[in-house]
Amino acid sequence: MFRNRFHPAQLIPEVTVVLALMLAHLYLPFSLTAYFIALPTCFVFYWSLYRPDLLPLISVFLLGLLQDFLLDTPMGLMGFSFLILSMIVRHKKEYLDAQEFEVIWLNFGFMLFAIGLGQYLVLNTAYNYQLPFSTLLYHAFAVILFPSVYVICMKVQRYIHRIMS
Repeated sequence: MFRNRFHPAQLIPEVTVVLALMLAHLYLPFSLTAYFIALPTCFVFYWSLYRPDLLPLISVFLLGLLQDFLLDTPMGLMGFSFLILSMIVRHKKEYLDAQEFEVIWLNFGFMLFAIGLGQYLVLNTAYNYQLPFSTLLYHAFAVILFPSVYVICMKVQRYIHRIMS
């Protein structure tokens, strides 16, 4: 009877993405935080695959716009990238659900590469802006961090399930 009622735990996926965005934009004396720029993509991928009901597409787009604002990239670039990623993951959900973690990880890597390539093409052709080589390192770092994000999100998902049941 009360299944469709709002529960604060339903905001946890958005909060995890926002926390990842904040981590990526912390100013610390060392430059390691720059490598966390693609980290929110890991969270968007996970929540789009396992709990798309808790991460609606409008939230995905708005979180991408927030990253655009923080990165000072053209508004809509990350919003559109997150949206495309989320839609592809939702479309491939049945296939990915049946796969081992390594296949999911590999798919994440391919999707992140495709997103990075798309961003490069948009920025290069529309804005005549060359992305630095370090952008590839940021994406590679996100692929390396994905297993850790996966485990964190899995534990958070269990917590959500427990408090919403």
